[in-house]
Amino acid sequence: MGGGSGGGGSSTVARFEPPDYAAQSWADYVNNMRAITQQPFQQYEGMTIAPINDAQAGGMQYMMNIAGNDSPDMAAAKAMNQITASGGYENPYATIQTENAYNPWQLAEAAPQIQTNTYRDQYNPYGGFSPEYQQFKQNSLNDTVGAYQRGTAAQTDSAYNRAGAFHGGAHDAQIASNEDALARNLARQGSEMDFGQWDRSSGLYNTDTARNAGLEQQAIGMVNDTRQADYARNSGIAENALNRGMQSQTNDLNRATSAWDAERQRQMGAYQNALQGHQSDLSDAQHIIGVGDAQRQYQQDMLNQQLNSYNQWQQYPYQQADIFGNALSRASGNYGQNTQIGQTNYQASPYGPLIGGGLLAASMFG
Repeated sequence: MGGGSGGGGSSTVARFEPPDYAAQSWADYVNNMRAITQQPFQQYEGMTIAPINDAQAGGMQYMMNIAGNDSPDMAAAKAMNQITASGGYENPYATIQTENAYNPWQLAEAAPQIQTNTYRDQYNPYGGFSPEYQQFKQNSLNDTVGAYQRGTAAQTDSAYNRAGAFHGGAHDAQIASNEDALARNLARQGSEMDFGQWDRSSGLYNTDTARNAGLEQQAIGMVNDTRQADYARNSGIAENALNRGMQSQTNDLNRATSAWDAERQRQMGAYQNALQGHQSDLSDAQHIIGVGDAQRQYQQDMLNQQLNSYNQWQQYPYQQADIFGNALSRASGNYGQNTQIGQTNYQASPYGPLIGGGLLAASMFG
């Protein structure tokens, strides 16, 4: 190689002059390189990229089918979830109210009806100058008069008739005396009857009336107590029946609500199961694609190996020429001889190294 020097001195040019025993080899080397570099580009005609195999195509199609078309359980789960999110599953038992039945004894007569004691204010037929008393007294007096007529009057008439003084003055006087005595007897009898017999009769009647009134009042009380107990018992029985009915309705509603909630929980759990099944299907598709990827990678490795072999075959002449050139260069001593070719003035030119390199190349090719 050559390079310019400054200052107006002498210039030297390095010329490569191989030994005589290597000169012909250098010429052959250059010719061989010229022949190699002039060969046209040879395109590799083999396959360089492995195509999509059946496993990959099937796995991708399977994944597309899963992504684009839900399975029946997944479609049902999505529909159910959509309805749930929009509030479509309202508990049908949440608004049902327990019916409160009517107790027929609730407004019935709590207190028994007041019954009248027939003996409490019963009229005493023997009190005062009642018609009953007047009739009784008249009957007694009539009995006395009748007794007088059959006794004293008849005897007086009989006595005076035997004496032949019937309807005489003495007879009339005796009759008047007898009738006066009769009147006094009748008056006394009446008074005694009024204050004696009446008192006894009235006392007995009052005693019976009081006893009967007490018995009747007791009977009324017993009836009233029984009736009031019946009302209370019937009302309690009806109220217990109502409470049992309401409790049964409440239990039925609670049981139905619990069953409904449990079913909703199972439906929501089915969504998770369907989602897991969907993920499992996607995972299966990915595994199928993974198997195809492994097969395609193996095929790609084979294609890459074939391409590398072709490239090595293409580079083989250049590699051999490079090896020969290196060996020839070492055999030539790896240097040339410096030869004085003349005086040159200093000239700074950026093409100096290129000119030197061109002279070297010219000397190499003779």
